[in-house]
Amino acid sequence: MPGFFNDFGGRCWSGVQELDMAEQKLKVLSQKELDFYYHYGYLKGYPIFNATEMEENEAGFQDLCRSLMPDEPPNVIKGWEKTSPFIFGLATHSKILDYVEDLIGPNILLWGTHFVCKFAGEKTQTPWHQDARYWPLSPHKTITVWLAFDDSDAENSGLVVIPGTHQSGVAQSNPSAPARSNEFSEDDAIVINLKIGEISLYDDNIIHATLPNHSTRRRCALVMRYCTPDVQCDTRQWPGFQSTVVRGADPLRLNPAWDPSNIYMAAS
Repeated sequence: MPGFFNDFGGRCWSGVQELDMAEQKLKVLSQKELDFYYHYGYLKGYPIFNATEMEENEAGFQDLCRSLMPDEPPNVIKGWEKTSPFIFGLATHSKILDYVEDLIGPNILLWGTHFVCKFAGEKTQTPWHQDARYWPLSPHKTITVWLAFDDSDAENSGLVVIPGTHQSGVAQSNPSAPARSNEFSEDDAIVINLKIGEISLYDDNIIHATLPNHSTRRRCALVMRYCTPDVQCDTRQWPGFQSTVVRGADPLRLNPAWDPSNIYMAAS
């Protein structure tokens, strides 16, 4: 790897956070992988579920799809971690949280989930953008985990990122518009190839996109959003925002919270 280690280019993490992370014992990542993430803004290819487990996960996804209206796509399954034991169980899986903890520390809040599904031949695409430009959160320290329900690659609309673009912070262009081409070079783009059951993780400031699905295969994933307790939402802009502790504690209590036990009470 290039000689970049410990040179994070001014990444916007507090001195206290960096000190805490320096003293933290890593659970699953190596120091090189941690440095790679802080420099490039993503990691990929970590197996979480085996083939049998993913068959069970696919069955759970299909159960959710059967609850949709006939004209509703699976992409409307957004924020259902508050009502679905299946989704909440995936988002709180210990293997996934181990990776998140290595990146942001032992106190982890879950604030969102979203199934992103693109069927064979589907021409829709998501233009280049930074997630942080759309979220009224401060500071920007969200980790997004992408759990592959299918193999994903360039042909079937795998996620594409511009490595290192997270280091510049949030671009000051119109948040309702796609990222401007002068903010990055598309020549630097890489596809996050994944096998079914693997995860990738990426920073909320990294510029990324998805292209049309040119294949005969589906591309489906569950996207999960995690942050640290010091991240606060401007609820004047996002009145429905809520988070819940999925590991450690939330000593600051800056955001509206929800009680996960309600999910299982409703399902019983």
